[in-house]
Amino acid sequence: MNCTPKGKVFKYMAYIAIINIVLIILYLTSRIVINKWHLALRGWVGILYMTNIIVLAVISIMFINKLLSLNLYSKIKNAVMQKTIKVISLVITAIIIISTCLYGLLLFSFTYAPEHVVYHDSQKVIAKVSSYGFHHSRVDFYEPINLFFMRKSNIESEIYDGSYDRYKKDN
Repeated sequence: MNCTPKGKVFKYMAYIAIINIVLIILYLTSRIVINKWHLALRGWVGILYMTNIIVLAVISIMFINKLLSLNLYSKIKNAVMQKTIKVISLVITAIIIISTCLYGLLLFSFTYAPEHVVYHDSQKVIAKVSSYGFHHSRVDFYEPINLFFMRKSNIESEIYDGSYDRYKKDN
């Protein structure tokens, strides 16, 4: 790749895309492997996965726009028409990127389940609080393995009325 500022941008976008693809493949592979051992990934790993998906989508959109615009600009001889197409493609790309980020945030807000380290029956467990229906909450208990993994505990799940987190500590 060339060393012009635009060439460096392509190079950095490619590096970011490759890193995100590797992390996404690692996440998906680890989920398949750990299911056989009846383990689960901690919540922050899922957040990192969704962030990688959004970053990869944004980078892909920017990369595709750059490639299409480079091919299109070289075919148009009129300078005013080139600038008009450049502005239109920039606006369309911005709208698509903002929509992708908003969709990702919306998806995150509906799938987020906070985790709390608590003591239940004198046993240290991770309480994962999630929405259960429209106005109910469900708490599943897991044994902490390490920073990345947890195992389903033998403590029965709790379901209670109200959409609140009873383990959340107010500061």
